[in-house]
Order: sequence, then structure tokens, then C-alpha cells
Amino acid sequence: MERKGRLQQNYQFRTATEADVKFLLAIDRKVSMPSQYGIHICFLHEPDFFTAARAGYDETQVIVCEDISNNQIVGVGSRSIREAFVNGHKQFIGYLSNLRGLPEHRGSIRLLTEGYNYLRRLHQDDRVPYYTTTILEENVGVQKLLASRRFGLPIYDEYGRYETHLIPLYRKGREIKTSKSVQRATLDDIDQIVDFVIQEMSRYQFAPYYRAGDLRGESGLLPIFDISNIYIYRQNGEIHGTIGVWDQSSFKQVVVDRFEDPKIKLVRPLYNTWSKIVGGLQLPKEGGQFKNLYTLMVAVRNDDVEIFNSLLNSVIADWSRRGYANIIVGFEERHPLCKSAEQMASDTLLSRTYLVYWGDNVPELPSKDNVFHLEVATL
Repeated sequence: MERKGRLQQNYQFRTATEADVKFLLAIDRKVSMPSQYGIHICFLHEPDFFTAARAGYDETQVIVCEDISNNQIVGVGSRSIREAFVNGHKQFIGYLSNLRGLPEHRGSIRLLTEGYNYLRRLHQDDRVPYYTTTILEENVGVQKLLASRRFGLPIYDEYGRYETHLIPLYRKGREIKTSKSVQRATLDDIDQIVDFVIQEMSRYQFAPYYRAGDLRGESGLLPIFDISNIYIYRQNGEIHGTIGVWDQSSFKQVVVDRFEDPKIKLVRPLYNTWSKIVGGLQLPKEGGQFKNLYTLMVAVRNDDVEIFNSLLNSVIADWSRRGYANIIVGFEERHPLCKSAEQMASDTLLSRTYLVYWGDNVPELPSKDNVFHLEVATL
């Protein structure tokens, strides 16, 4: 049943339906974020917003704020649920993401408060005890507001820093050394992969729990994912490491909205000609797409850096100069493999990770002593 919550007489919060898809896609294109080099980018979920929002989760509810005077959706956010490891045991936890709003409707504390009140009503289904979420470090104002514990907002309990590493797939350079111990998976490997990933992931807080059916495409958890894009490191026939590569460009896109400096548009053709010669990144035109690849199921026995590097080198060797900009890897800053990924990266995005819950009903909270792991492909 669609659930609604009214705000004054002009706005209402509700869960989105398939009838809202065209409006949700329109918001994606109206909300852009500044990035490095003066390029403003949009994060799209085309052609089906719901397929993209659910990717990597067992269940997702898309929450919208609607201006009922003109039936226009002016804000959106997602509440997702996924089975993950907490203190070494699997349980369902929540994740909050995709929060965005039209510029002319931002800054309203009343809207923000009512939005979280609506989220709390959804939370009363008791599916999860709390939610994880990440906020880019540069968004200091958002962090201060949400962590203020004012205006009836839930508690944003900081759990640590998350690093997203962009490892380039477009540069010419030294020949990449690959290992014969690394192979690409087949359907026959699925059960072994799942057993290994569960064993390794259970050491980390919030690490996702996978089933064999997820890799066979039976659950819909990983749309358009190819089992052959899991790389396996074997020693004496046993799996000692895995890393998956997920091309999400058919349902999620990072698109150039506009160039802050008009000169960039003028020099772009010349830059791309030079970049093609040297094996550099091609800069899309306005409306064009940066194609990135995302990692998942990054699991290495004993967090062996050499095994991780061998896996990642094989990925880079296979996917470089095929039209992709970066392979994206993410770790908590305390993760033993984080530094190795950082050394390969051309850029690193820093985020703060929070647990979100309500102060008048504090759940049993996981230990902060254990390193946490969020799947970068689903952030």
C-alpha cells in the first residue's frame, strides 16, 4: 500500500510508484553536482529509476516529496534493506541514499523534518534496527545539519571515513604485470566463490551477505552482472582472493551537465585528440557520459596485499582502453588494503560514514572496533 504523509497544504511525502518514473528521471537531470576541473555532473538512473535504485539491495523504497499544487516531485531519497554482517553474524540493516532535491526547494528545515518523520513511519515496520549512510567530506554544511540532533532529526552517529579510489583505465604506461594464479570465474565456481566471500566478509561490519542465487541472476540483486567478471586468485586449487567488476552503465550513468568555464567546451575537441594519442581520458561533451566500472566482492585471505594487487592488475589489464574511465574501489580508511588501492588511484573521494537511528529508541549498536566495509558498487 502506498503510504503518505502530509505537510501543510502544499506538500506531501509518499513512496514512489512506477507512475512516477518519468518525474524521478527528470529530477536526476535537474540536479547536478560540481566536480573537479569545473565540470558539473548529474547522476542518472536511466531508463528505469527503480531498477537502478534497487541494484545491490534486497528491497528499496523510493521516498518522494510532492508539490500537490502542481503534482510535481521536488525531492527524492531512498530507504534500502540488505542482509549484511554485524559483529560476525548476518542480519538485515538499512541504507539511506539518493537524497536530492530541486534547487528552489532546498533549505527548508520544515521539509527536511517532515521528510525524516515520514522515514520514521516507514521504519516502524521493524525490518532493520538502523541505517548506514555516507556523506562526502566536502559537504560540511550537510554534515553539521544532519548531525546536529536538532529539529527532531534522527541521530547521525559517525562511524569513520570511507575512501573511494578512482583507478584509471585509460593511461598508457608500463606493461601491467599479471599473475597466472588469477582466473575469471565460470558458473561452476559460484558455490566456492560464495563460501569464500562469506568467510572473508564476515570479519567486517556491514559487509554484504551473498547467496549463490545472487550470482546466478535468480534474485535480481545484481542486474546485468556477468559471472565471468569475477576474478579469482587460486593457490593449490583453493580460492585465496576475489574481486568482481560491475558495468552499471546500462542502468546508472554519470553524465556531464555543463562546463563551468565555456573555454572547456571550445578546447575539448583538441584535448580529446591529444588524449587519444597518449591514451588519456576522453572528455565527453555536455550530455555525454563518463563510463566507470565498480568493484564488488573484494575479498582476500589474510588481507594479503600481493594477492589484492595481482587481482587488481588483472582487472586493469583486461579493461584498459575499452572506453571506460576508471575502475572504482572503496574501503574504510583502516582497511588493510586501502593504502594499496590509494597508491594505484588517480583521485580519491573522502566520505564520512554514519549510523542513523532515533534517540528515543536506541537499538543495540555494533562495535566500532571492527573495520567496516561498504560495497562501493551500491553507494
